[in-house]
This record gives sequence, structure tokens and C-alpha cells, in this order.
Amino acid sequence: MIHEECRLRIPGLIERIPAVCAFVVEAARRAGLDERAVHHCQLAVDEACTNVIEHGYGGNAPDQALDITCRSDNERFSVTVSDSSPPFDPLTRADPDPASPLEERAPGGWGILFIKKVMDEVIYQYDSRRNSLMMVKYRQPEPQVDSKSKLAARVSIHPLLANVLCISPHGRLDADLCPGISDMIGEQLDAGNKLLVMDMGDVDYVSSMGLKTLVSLWQRVRSIKGEIVLAALHPRVREVLQIIGLDLVFSLYATPAQAANALSKRAD
Repeated sequence: MIHEECRLRIPGLIERIPAVCAFVVEAARRAGLDERAVHHCQLAVDEACTNVIEHGYGGNAPDQALDITCRSDNERFSVTVSDSSPPFDPLTRADPDPASPLEERAPGGWGILFIKKVMDEVIYQYDSRRNSLMMVKYRQPEPQVDSKSKLAARVSIHPLLANVLCISPHGRLDADLCPGISDMIGEQLDAGNKLLVMDMGDVDYVSSMGLKTLVSLWQRVRSIKGEIVLAALHPRVREVLQIIGLDLVFSLYATPAQAANALSKRAD
């Protein structure tokens, strides 16, 4: 399914090619291509349009036109250059040899070779008395990140004192994060760490799932005679806790250091 299609028509003038390049760069970025792929698309369409004007139209031809069409879908981004010059399939000729000495290189074929090198696929068609050269970039699959790596990027754990651990979530304490943070804290409890400070300084949102998770963690820690306290709450997060009375359940501290000192003293 095509997600987006955009078109541009220019007269057959070399001076209009920069406008084509800007048009393709914008479309490629909108399609989500990385900057290297965007650059390749720009290079390819520049070369294709130059070839049409110089060789197909025999030089600047203001009375002739080039049509540029950009399409994107889940799998690829394509740029098609269409023109009304005499039919010519550039893909039928053999590729020149880039390893040949410069003085022995015959003219012709270098532009299409360049396009084939920077793009993933090149397709030529002649239909309704028009040449069409479609140049394709396939989307690269996003790197797979395992769940533990994702969790480590959003939650950090470090000791504050010899017997006190600090759990620091980042961003939203919501349904996306809560299962992972529950497992992470459970591992620490199983390892014998029972005095926990949750540093909320970088948490700007707590969902209903987040609130349920906090209550569940409090109950679990208390069941093994440990303690979990909250520190550095943003005003809007503190307000949410106050609305449902969790400020009366959790001990709240201004800083993680203050919370750790209080827990350490209680343990003594």
C-alpha cells in the first residue's frame, strides 16, 4: 500500500535540477529514510535528470518537461523520472569497467552505472510514448533491541549507601515500563536488597498502571520486612499520589540522598 505519493513537473532546463533535488530530499526524509539513503536518492535523481536533458533532449529544452514522482510504502521509497525524449533503455547496455584506466574509458554508461550503485533497484519502462526510470531504495529493517536493553535504557539501578539501592525510572511510569520495572525490582529483592529508594526525579507521568505497580511493590517489599520510599517527585506526580492517598502510604523525600540516610538509620 502506498503511504504517500508526490509529483513535480519541471521544464527541461539544467538550472531546474536543484529544485528537483530539494523536492526528492524532502520526500525521502518524510518517508523516514536515513541521511545516507536520502543522499543517495538525491545523487540518483540529479544524474537521471541531467542525462535526460543533456542526451534525451539534446540540451536545455524549455518546451519539454520532466515529471518526477516520489512514492513510499512500508518496504521502499522510489523516485521515478519520466520524459518524452526518444525511447532509450539505459539498462540494456553493458556496464563500463570502473577499474579500467581513465584514458581507455569510452564515453557513455557511467551515469546509469552510478545510479545503479547508489540505489537498490533501477527499472526502465517505455509506455505511452514516455520513458520512465524508477530508482528504488528499500527500507532497512530497524535493529532489534531485546527487552532487557530497552529496560536498561529507561531504568537505572545504583547503590546510594552500602545497604540502600536507588531505582531511577526515566520518562513515563506506565503500562509499557511497569512490567519490566517490577521484574527488575523483584530480582533485587530476591538478591537480598530490601531497602530501596525510587528516585522519581526523571518521571514526568504516572499512569493508573504505574500507581498500581507502586502499591504492589510496596506490599511486596513490606512482606519481606523491607522498605521502599519515593524521592524527588515532580509536583504533578506528587499531586496524583495525594489525590488517591498514596502520600500517606509512601514516605516521600526531597532527594534520594535524604531518603537513603533515613532508610539507613531505620535499619540500624
